Amino acid sequence: MALFRAIARTQQDADSFAGVLTGSVPLREFMSPQTMVRLVGLKGFAKLMLGQARRTPRDHDVSGVAGPPTS
Repeated sequence: MALFRAIARTQQDADSFAGVLTGSVPLREFMSPQTMVRLVGLKGFAKLMLGQARRTPRDHDVSGVAGPPTS
């Protein structure tokens, strides 16, 4: 939520976020550490990073998900 509140503060940040959604701004550029610290502050950035560090590769494993039936 902090990221969305921060994006809403300035038109430039809102435009950059919209650019990410439309593909005109690279996600890597928008989600860079420098941009994140500017938007949410050092403490907010640390929380975001700690949240990512707690996720395990298993959280993203879709190998056990059944796909469409094959004939």
